[in-house]
Amino acid sequence: MPESVPLTPDQAAAVTWAMLAKVAGKEARRDLLDAGATYKGHLRVVAELDGATVEKLVDAELSVGHDSKRSWSVVVDSRALTALLLSKLNATTREHLVRELPELFAAAGNQLPEVDPVMLALADSLLVRLRAKKTQTAKGTVACRYKLAEA
Repeated sequence: MPESVPLTPDQAAAVTWAMLAKVAGKEARRDLLDAGATYKGHLRVVAELDGATVEKLVDAELSVGHDSKRSWSVVVDSRALTALLLSKLNATTREHLVRELPELFAAAGNQLPEVDPVMLALADSLLVRLRAKKTQTAKGTVACRYKLAEA
């Protein structure tokens, strides 16, 4: 195993902050921060790494944004829609369509065959009415202002 090379002060600080970032990424609990809150803190960071000591003082202010609502439109599941439409056909028509459509698709160069524009308009109208609006609460952003000082 190669001999350990002493860290420069800048390297030791970089390693310390990288370690803290990894730990904070796993330990931070966003769900426990109150929306709209501000938290002030004075932190003392002390690390000992391969003989180097890093000591920093941090004055920090953590601001948590307010939650917001995000909405979007969701199209009906095409698989479920196809199954529903197939279930409305009689068995003979359904079997013929299930057998014939892949052949038509392949013959058209792996694309659907031409469809009557009136049928496309009817399909568009139906799909518009089969859209669902979804809404989700989004947590506010978290920002941190800080000043560093040597301990």
